[in-house]
Amino acid sequence: MTVPARQRLRGVPLRDYAADHDVLVSPVTGDYYDCGNVSGWLAANNAVARLTGITS
Repeated sequence: MTVPARQRLRGVPLRDYAADHDVLVSPVTGDYYDCGNVSGWLAANNAVARLTGITS
């Protein structure tokens, strides 16, 4: 079975690493914001403002 690159840790599948090193692996939840540009930076800051109650 081929493991996608996003599930690898320096070439080792995460499930194998977790089994050998007694760690938990949880799926990532949330939103990704590309803050390398002005519109992404603004969207990320607006999301934080909404989540913290600074703005509606």
